[in-house]
Amino acid sequence: IPAHNESAGIADCILSVVNSGYPKGRYEIIVINNASTDNTAGAVDEVASAHKDVKIVLINTPIKGKAAALNLAIGKATEEFFACVDADSRVTQGSIQRILRNFQDESIAAAISSIKVDSPRRLLQRMQRIEYLSSIVLRSILSVMGTLYITPGVLSVYRTSVLKKVGGFDVGNLTEDFEIGLRLRAAGYTIRADADCITYTTVPGTLAGLFEQRVRWAHGFFLNAFKYRRLFFNKK
Repeated sequence: IPAHNESAGIADCILSVVNSGYPKGRYEIIVINNASTDNTAGAVDEVASAHKDVKIVLINTPIKGKAAALNLAIGKATEEFFACVDADSRVTQGSIQRILRNFQDESIAAAISSIKVDSPRRLLQRMQRIEYLSSIVLRSILSVMGTLYITPGVLSVYRTSVLKKVGGFDVGNLTEDFEIGLRLRAAGYTIRADADCITYTTVPGTLAGLFEQRVRWAHGFFLNAFKYRRLFFNKK
């Protein structure tokens, strides 16, 4: 869980994993507190103190950037699978068990969840709710076709060994979840989408916030599409 100034929601994110129903002795939660200026670290410590039966590791670092934070966690990870969960998001009961069933063979390097908008109140958020539901359908179709190419930050699970093999996430990339998906495809791996694995994320409630997010997404899309242009019309 990479976190930058996420004191308001980091506890809910961690607790969603703790209460997901996955056996507590079979995972660890690594929180990378990267360059936060709020009480993110204190919020994590509070949850860890209340749930000593779960291994919760807090790493404080001055390093900025989500990709760098994830790479730091990859370096600490020792388990077979590496799951990314954004700090403003939450997983649901049984979601981890469901997503892991997608790794039937070694060619599958990653699996993604079906992301829904968490508690949409404003009209703009309700509109994004429809958009996110449409994305679930599209990504499911791409998964069936074997052409899925993105691993969003809300419970995307990777084989740890494969992530390390391809060099981790691209530091400085505007959309690291898109870039790593393309890199995995370029390396010959497959990505699966699980329609039954439901997760929730917070979305912008203002036009300014939405505009900033979508400009970043668009910029990252074009940069990475150019970087991996060899994949277009590639029969493989």
